[in-house]
Amino acid sequence: MTKKSTYTKDYKKRVMSRLQAANSEAVSADTAETGIPKSTLYTWINKARKQGKVIPNNEANPNIKWSKDNKIRIVMETYAINEEELSSYCRKHGLYKETINQWRELVEDAFDPPTKSPELQEANKKNSKLEKELRYKDKALAEAAALLVLRKKTPHLKFPVM
Repeated sequence: MTKKSTYTKDYKKRVMSRLQAANSEAVSADTAETGIPKSTLYTWINKARKQGKVIPNNEANPNIKWSKDNKIRIVMETYAINEEELSSYCRKHGLYKETINQWRELVEDAFDPPTKSPELQEANKKNSKLEKELRYKDKALAEAAALLVLRKKTPHLKFPVM
């Protein structure tokens, strides 16, 4: 049976603040430095995210660095604040205003009805025309099959030649 090690709340808070900082460290670097297992750190990170804390992933690209949930949370948190507060927020979380504005545009665009390109409109017209032709041919085929069945069942009656 393994012994479960415990960490003080203050120690957890210090480690988590390093992961939340603008220049957040990679979990693997934290593991090497602190000796805390990766699984434990990821458990702490997941709990903190569930509590509403914004913690980046550890990628270099800011668009990959943040999960979609965090991006939406950041957009919501910064939507109604002024430029000065936004600058302060960006410094605290290691973001650029342009990045947040891009995320905001993506969220806003998600609620706009999609516009159809001319190619898509043309393809839709062609599709409608083909579907109409297919329905017509389907009906003609069903009628021809019905006449053939009738001809076989009643050979004494004369049916028009197809």
